[in-house]
Amino acid sequence: MLQNPEAKAILIGMAHKKHTALTRPQLGGRVRNEIAFVGAQCGLIQETVRNLVPELATRYSVEYMDADHGYFDNPVKNEYLDAGFEDYIANQQVQETLVKLPRNDFDNKIQGLQRDWLFVNGNHFQAEAQVVFLQASKRKSLEKRLDQCTNIVAFVVVDDEESLDLFSNKADIPTFNIDDRNGLRETLKSYMNSKSPGLKGLILAGGKSVRMGQDKAQLTYNGKTAIERVADLMRTQQIEPFLSVRSEDPDNSLPQVTDTFLNLGPMGAILSALQTDPNSAWFVVACDLPLLDEETINQIVANRSPRSVATAFLNHETGFAEPLITIWEPKAYHKMLSFLALGYSCPRKVLINSDTRLIEPKDPRRLMNVNTPEDYKAALAQLQHEQ
Repeated sequence: MLQNPEAKAILIGMAHKKHTALTRPQLGGRVRNEIAFVGAQCGLIQETVRNLVPELATRYSVEYMDADHGYFDNPVKNEYLDAGFEDYIANQQVQETLVKLPRNDFDNKIQGLQRDWLFVNGNHFQAEAQVVFLQASKRKSLEKRLDQCTNIVAFVVVDDEESLDLFSNKADIPTFNIDDRNGLRETLKSYMNSKSPGLKGLILAGGKSVRMGQDKAQLTYNGKTAIERVADLMRTQQIEPFLSVRSEDPDNSLPQVTDTFLNLGPMGAILSALQTDPNSAWFVVACDLPLLDEETINQIVANRSPRSVATAFLNHETGFAEPLITIWEPKAYHKMLSFLALGYSCPRKVLINSDTRLIEPKDPRRLMNVNTPEDYKAALAQLQHEQ
């Protein structure tokens, strides 16, 4: 047994280094993003968040967490669910049970990955961001929580504007009267949008092209290779394109995502991208869609739904979601891994059995993919006709 503390520390450090360092997803204390509403009577906080959520929950999943207040099993819970909240945790003892028994911290983090926002009654719980109410009857309570107000999104004046003097940075923070619900809602919407995952592009070009008889990624359309064409379309939306490859290609000018999930086809490519950056959404486009145009790209990006697992077109030829021109949100990572654990490696099956936003394509022809020499000739003829 080693008695030398320094030698023991070196060995412990070496042991930890044997594990691959992975990029970890962003999480607040419980879910990806949290806001505490603090400084007002609990009834006013509850009324405010119930009025704010219906519009905010159209883009993001939202939960509310509060303490018991003696009415855990009464219709108030249904008011929150009807307003658009995903869930309502209304009993402090239940919350303690949810956090500590039987799950551990990792189980809680896994559950939190599936949720976008948690609104919290800040009189009972803390959160990473805050909406601070200024109410005379709660001033002393607020003074005790000043050290918790580390990232204030907005002030809401109820009847105590003088309490603004408690905060040195008040000039830089939007301030609203309690009656200005629209102003507060728009500020929260802007803040939530600013925290929405960014969008990166992934071009799938790693297929074996067996039916085509040559590499589909290098076929040319109007003077551009299939890869160049998709990359240029992504750039029209200010999306940085990455090339999915089975092994690193030093000759390609695009940044690359090398497969780490091997022999899984498109599923492995998408999972590899989400592993590389689990805090971004990935706009996945196969290179063999030669009729894809800027209008179609604009349509799916404009209709992106961050609260969903993915945003995809309905492919009328198959009757199902089209997985190879799809925006996969960060929460898709855990979902796809779960399908993989069940023995499924089909991205379309994930879309069909998940909360997927389906879009009707304005021009279904744009989803045509090219697999054979005959398909290639037909695509060239169509592009020539459109010029």
